Amino acid sequence: MAGSPSCLVVGGGAAGLACALSLSRRGVRVTLLEASPRLGGRCLTTEIKGQLGTHELGATWLHGIEGNPAAELMRRHGLLSRPRRVEPRPPPLWLRSDAVQVDQHAVQLVRSLFHDAIRRCEEGEVECKDISVGEFLDEIWLAERDAIRDSTDSFAVLDSAWAWCHAFQCATDGCGNLHEQGVLSLQLYDELDGRNVPSDVAAGGFGAAMKALGAEAAAAGAEIRLNTRVETIQWGVCQAFASNSDEENSSLNAKGTSMWQGKTSSPSDLIEEGSSTSSGVRVVCEDGEAHFADAVCISVPLPILRKLRFDPPLPSEKVHVMDDQLRLGQVEKLFVRFKRRDCVPMDSQSDHLGSASGAPADQGAPLIEGSIDGSLSPLMRGSNSCLLYTSPSPRDGLL
Repeated sequence: MAGSPSCLVVGGGAAGLACALSLSRRGVRVTLLEASPRLGGRCLTTEIKGQLGTHELGATWLHGIEGNPAAELMRRHGLLSRPRRVEPRPPPLWLRSDAVQVDQHAVQLVRSLFHDAIRRCEEGEVECKDISVGEFLDEIWLAERDAIRDSTDSFAVLDSAWAWCHAFQCATDGCGNLHEQGVLSLQLYDELDGRNVPSDVAAGGFGAAMKALGAEAAAAGAEIRLNTRVETIQWGVCQAFASNSDEENSSLNAKGTSMWQGKTSSPSDLIEEGSSTSSGVRVVCEDGEAHFADAVCISVPLPILRKLRFDPPLPSEKVHVMDDQLRLGQVEKLFVRFKRRDCVPMDSQSDHLGSASGAPADQGAPLIEGSIDGSLSPLMRGSNSCLLYTSPSPRDGLL
């Protein structure tokens, strides 16, 4: 391996591990740096206290298993759940949060309108590509709301049904606000073929898959270092500074604190003795330890990426995209075990996956919007070990 190219991988989630494995198999000397004491990133399978069983705190589903590398990984290690028979369940019964039924036909009209609008986004039928999904839906609702008013006595029912569709679509797309999601993102999204498969937590789930991926990367020659938090990435210093004037460099260094401040004007001063090339990268960690390589691959979530210090700073167009055009929020999960066997209200954005023991219970999915007469609840059957997806927006309430 002496003399072969080298690469530092920052981040030990699924993307970082896959990168480390792929590069190592191609003869690249790889060192993976992970800030936390474990691998897997947003894949974490763990037991929840309070007899709630084992659940996924992060990734939960494989959306399509044909040509899916994650499915192949889980299949190699016996972690892919087998197809299971799903009992048919009756259509949902829509209620207000005070258990009063509303006009089921009116709710279905709203849902059909919403689903057709999303289909138009996905199939590229929206003329303006620069608007958000939320803006397009607002236009549709403003144009069509009056047309279906004769189907119900209350506009509140229609508005609540539309709001429920918004909330459910946010859960489906993994976003907190459809007004921050571009129409083009739905058009460009390409679903994998095959069935959707839930994580098999009994076999170890996504957590076990990440451990297996890390073991494969290590076996291929990658060095994996946990509890190693990266702070600064010094990259391509010779080329970057040779192509910029002093005035341009001063402007670049205005964003954040540059590691060049207080040092000599020679870029080579940043490359310590023993590095393979002056055009490579130097990564400095929280404890002051430095790592050198020919290249670096950064595979961390957007909020963490924004906290990293780059020297020289990233090009302005990349900073603009990171700071102004990309959004990444969080999906909160609430795990609940119900004792009753009769109808139990649940949040609309719900799964019923997990390993908690006990007799099955009926469960529903209400949308909690604060006002009793404006909240709708579809009741659906499920299990007594259930998972709620909730919006991080402070205006949304929980039962």
